[in-house]
Amino acid sequence: MRSLRANFNPNPTGKNLGKYNEEFLVVNGKTFPMVRADSGKQTVATMVSDARNAQGVFIGQKIGRDQSKVEYVASALTAQEWSEILMIFERSFVNDVTYFDMVTGSKITRKMYVNDRTASPLAVDEEGNVTVWKDCALNLIDTGM
Repeated sequence: MRSLRANFNPNPTGKNLGKYNEEFLVVNGKTFPMVRADSGKQTVATMVSDARNAQGVFIGQKIGRDQSKVEYVASALTAQEWSEILMIFERSFVNDVTYFDMVTGSKITRKMYVNDRTASPLAVDEEGNVTVWKDCALNLIDTGM
């Protein structure tokens, strides 16, 4: 597996916040290292068949399995690093994603699609091309499959 590495110190405080630059997310065989302490936020969604009746009593049933959303955040990535990540989703919208699941307490693989992708320019060259992006973020959403 090819690993993407950011060229900055994600832990400038020196405090032990965990192991950075280790395998964190794997998307179709490409490793995304943990490069920021707030990366990897997870949301678990439970689907239900109905909501409430006229008396306000819940009448639904859980349908399917719980589904996850995993957020990936990097403080700064070169234009090439960010492009390599984003191009994964241009080639394949739905991908196998392996991540540490907070519910099971272990790594699992789910089929996920990419949702919002955001970043802001941090550095540009003399021709106006972005060379470094900051606050790079994307959301991976469980397909339920």
